[in-house]
Amino acid sequence: MTDINQFNKYKKAKEIEDETIIKEAWFYPRVSSKNQFDTNDSIENQNKVSHEFARNNNINITKTFGGTYESASGDFTRKEFMRLINEIKKSRKRPKYVLIYIMSRFSRTGGNAIALANMLVEDLGVHIIETSSGLNTETDRGKMAVYQKLIEARKETLSRLDSTIPGMKNFLQKGNWLGVTPRGYTKYGPKVTDPSRYAPISRIEINKDGQLLKEAWKWKKQGERDVEIIKRLKQKGLKMTQGQISFLWRNPFYAGILVNKLLDEVIKGDWEPIVSKEDFLKINEVLENSNPRDNGYIKKMDNDPRPLNGNLKCSECNSNLAGYQRVNVRKTTGEKLTMHYYRCFKCNAVHVNANTTPNARNIGLHDQFKELLSKIKFEEKYIEAIKLNLIKLINNRNEEQKNDIKVDKKRLSVLKKELEEIEERFAFGKIPEKIYEKFSNKLEGEIFELDKKLNNGNYTTANLSKKLSNVIKKFQNLDSIWDKGSIETKKKVQKMLFPEGMVVGADNKLLRTDNINPILRVMTSFTEISRHKKKQSFNVKIENSALVAGTRFELMTFGL
Repeated sequence: MTDINQFNKYKKAKEIEDETIIKEAWFYPRVSSKNQFDTNDSIENQNKVSHEFARNNNINITKTFGGTYESASGDFTRKEFMRLINEIKKSRKRPKYVLIYIMSRFSRTGGNAIALANMLVEDLGVHIIETSSGLNTETDRGKMAVYQKLIEARKETLSRLDSTIPGMKNFLQKGNWLGVTPRGYTKYGPKVTDPSRYAPISRIEINKDGQLLKEAWKWKKQGERDVEIIKRLKQKGLKMTQGQISFLWRNPFYAGILVNKLLDEVIKGDWEPIVSKEDFLKINEVLENSNPRDNGYIKKMDNDPRPLNGNLKCSECNSNLAGYQRVNVRKTTGEKLTMHYYRCFKCNAVHVNANTTPNARNIGLHDQFKELLSKIKFEEKYIEAIKLNLIKLINNRNEEQKNDIKVDKKRLSVLKKELEEIEERFAFGKIPEKIYEKFSNKLEGEIFELDKKLNNGNYTTANLSKKLSNVIKKFQNLDSIWDKGSIETKKKVQKMLFPEGMVVGADNKLLRTDNINPILRVMTSFTEISRHKKKQSFNVKIENSALVAGTRFELMTFGL
């Protein structure tokens, strides 16, 4: 009888790691606040315990990250932590381990922390070791224990919040301020770091800068521009940037109002305000639509008085013009007049009135645009010829789209077949799960996008002649439709006629309308015929290349 022990030579030998080989590790020590530098969890103690663990286990620490205070409540906001993760990702020679004193030093985000740890272990082959206990991710049980500790760290954080947040809310509801006070104020109390500001009871007082800021608020109320206010403050010894002064006007703290995300309502703060609540609200009412530079102009991109916003470009630098309003006061009568303008704030080459006024040098842009629209008129005898040419234009475009559909459908068929093949290979164990997931996800994504593209397509030209008749009829009254329409209607008209916008000349302040919708180009060619009474063929030459890619018949109706 054959002895079964003769088969022992075929048994695979168990791999035994050579304990004399020194393994490379990267170390991440961290505290969550400045106060923890002197506790048992201090950086010094983390270094001591972790380096001793490394020496006892033939581990060589070649790089150290962290060594500072970073809150573990967010992973991607920690610079040193993300530097560790990113260097591991891009490194050709990755360390075998990442050493952490205790797992709460790694992260307190719970699920996100486990995802990061799993990515290090499973995708990058880098294991995590808790040096205070020796717990590591090299075994399945160890891995689960590490993940459990990360969950416990999250639970601990939530428990702390449950106990501290009610106290913080109660503190805020009494009008107290949490955190660093804004510029112009100094905080005194028992927990301040500066000994000169120690006081048995917390209080907030206006300092020397605050006295100057009081004057700044008065100047702003009088209508002074920010650039002038900044200049005056600098002369008095207080330097402020445009961003700082803009933040000043919008911070209710200066009106003695406490706003905090922990509170459901605003609270009257327990400190002396620099500006009255009434003046704060009046100034902010003026600033609600202010230009980002806040230089005394007021702008609003979609405001009714300036509907051409977003459709005008500067002829010099091709930047978008910004609409703004300015209140002018007549010196003789004191009457306030609100004037509207469009301006290039990048190069300042274009600065033009929105509306025509008696004293304006140029015709306002609104009147120029209405005049342009009024010229789009068609005599009855040309309408059929216009329709024929438009049908020809649209059909040509639809033919191109039909060809695109054929290509997309063919590609979709190929992708679906490839997906079926990879699913079959995975089902029969011919490819591993990771490869299957990688490529199946990619194929499914492409299939989804192509399906969406094909389903959203609208290539029908049914009742095209009737639709065109309605559109042409509306084109006869474009100036009235634009003038009396809502801001949404105005925007749609502008976008439909000039999808790439209009240019305003720096030299003559006139609208340039070269980039018109190709469909409109066909129509306007007949307008010229009608205007000049020229005898010529009604067959306008249509160039497919001029048709904007993706232009559809629906663009012509603009929802009117």
